[in-house]
Amino acid sequence: MLKRISDTPVLVAVLISIFVLLLYSSVLASPFKNLDDYYSIVDNPLIRDTFRLGEIFRSCYFEAGHYYRPLVYLTYMLENKLFGLDYFFYHLTNLALHILTALGVYFLARAIFADNITAFFSSFLFAVHPVNSEAVFNIADRAVLLSAFFTVNAFLMFLFSRREKPHFLYYCLSLILFALGLLSKESAAVFPLTLALYLYFFKEKGASKNLILNAAPYFLVLIGYFLLRNTLGINKTYPWDSPRELILGVTTFLSAIFDYAGLFVLPINLYFDRSKEVFAGCNAYFWLTLLGWVLIFLVLVRKRKEIPLAAWFLLLWAALEIAPVSQIFTSIGVAPGRISAAEHFLYNVSVPILILTALISRKAYLFLAEKKKFSAGFLNSFAGVYLVFFMLTTLKQSYINSDPVLLLENSIRNNPRNARVLTSFGAELGMRGRFARAEESFRRALAVNPSQVTAVIGLGKALSDQGKLLEALDAYDAIGDAGTWNKLVRENRGVLIDKIISHYLSMLAKDPGNEKAYYSLGVLYIKIDNHDKALYYFTRAVDLNPSFQAAVFNLASINDSLGKKEGAILNYNRLLTIPGLKEDYKNFALNRLKALEGK
Repeated sequence: MLKRISDTPVLVAVLISIFVLLLYSSVLASPFKNLDDYYSIVDNPLIRDTFRLGEIFRSCYFEAGHYYRPLVYLTYMLENKLFGLDYFFYHLTNLALHILTALGVYFLARAIFADNITAFFSSFLFAVHPVNSEAVFNIADRAVLLSAFFTVNAFLMFLFSRREKPHFLYYCLSLILFALGLLSKESAAVFPLTLALYLYFFKEKGASKNLILNAAPYFLVLIGYFLLRNTLGINKTYPWDSPRELILGVTTFLSAIFDYAGLFVLPINLYFDRSKEVFAGCNAYFWLTLLGWVLIFLVLVRKRKEIPLAAWFLLLWAALEIAPVSQIFTSIGVAPGRISAAEHFLYNVSVPILILTALISRKAYLFLAEKKKFSAGFLNSFAGVYLVFFMLTTLKQSYINSDPVLLLENSIRNNPRNARVLTSFGAELGMRGRFARAEESFRRALAVNPSQVTAVIGLGKALSDQGKLLEALDAYDAIGDAGTWNKLVRENRGVLIDKIISHYLSMLAKDPGNEKAYYSLGVLYIKIDNHDKALYYFTRAVDLNPSFQAAVFNLASINDSLGKKEGAILNYNRLLTIPGLKEDYKNFALNRLKALEGK
């Protein structure tokens, strides 16, 4: 039965499609998340109009000058044109890409190793392994899926170009698919090195002599890609501030690889936006990490002749796939002192790792069955239980990720100090009208990262929605320069001030003698630089209560700032006659009077 399935590509395609759709079906009902989905899809003007197609190929993805992924935006544009903002179809596209990539893994493993059963298990593991779930359920991770789809099939077409006719057509298809992979995600740049590794280790007839010639066109495509990015000005990186920080960052990521290895074997405690705290210095964890890698290196060197060339190729392929996010070339952080160790980093890596897993498992199965160490029934049951565990875990992840609140709660439970996730959780709660919990989440985010501007903006909104208008205004006023968020801060702050002014005007309509309301209006008008109205409301407050120290002080100060010398002198002197005057008011008034009267 297994042989029949593995020998029949149509059956493999049907089986993988069924399992992917079953395991991920709940994700199809998941709405857009207020993480990257809103930025890249819901609020993205580039994808709404097909006349902006050319602009997509001239624009960066996410941050200014950092990512160049026009094909991702192109898929969003097509979906938006066909389905609007119906998230069901965006998720469906992700599932389709995952299925097609899994099938590509099947054909690729079959082409390299000429073992259909190994190829089938490689593909099936790739399709159902929970470590790939983050890339599949997160619409904004489309770049990962597209890159994997194009590079896996570029590899496959390259192999076809060496074994099937017409050779040149397959080779050209491989180059085109590689170029499309680059336009989907930067990490596809390692693909030419993967081909070079393949040609070196498998030493096809004539390949070793022409290794450079075979790989050269791919490097030319890569050079053209970098020249294009440089022309467009999309070439920004985030280098570490010093060699010391670089070493600590890379070593921290090396420790994360041990975590990754554990997730492949026992995928528990999976969560969105996984990150890792950078080693504070050369502490015990730093040295243990280096020791662990030194031991691995020594074992590999000592056993190098015993390790099959195929295994070497797959291990080095995996190393190449993880290299772009290893913190060597650019720092990839999620918060001060934390680097990203996201699970979607493993999507491309899982191709060689799971092919290697299938190869080792197949050889171990045949060896144990031949030596009669275990019965075939026991081995089949063990493998079946293991696969069921994987699938149930993926099903669980699909359920968690079907609801943004569950997704973020799971992430916070596993990493309570992720300011980005805490901020997103607060925004999600706010959208659902749970403002008090939203406020709590934003405050937790700011306790971790006080410079998280989006958390401050969210806090202001949550306070405002609860009617805590003055606290909300204080939150906005504390931001200072919000960078790319300045416009939003100004808009939110303006709406909030209008709301507060309306609130105080309503109070005055009911109680015209409320001097505190007049004073508060004066303060608000100072905040929006309307000094004439501020002067009017402070005057009214003082008329109602001549001993209102703060009102008299502000009235004197605003006259002073407007160059109204007589009004300033009058009110500074009035301030000094108030019983129990605050010492700082007194000192300030005396100093200004000396200056104004020329004494």
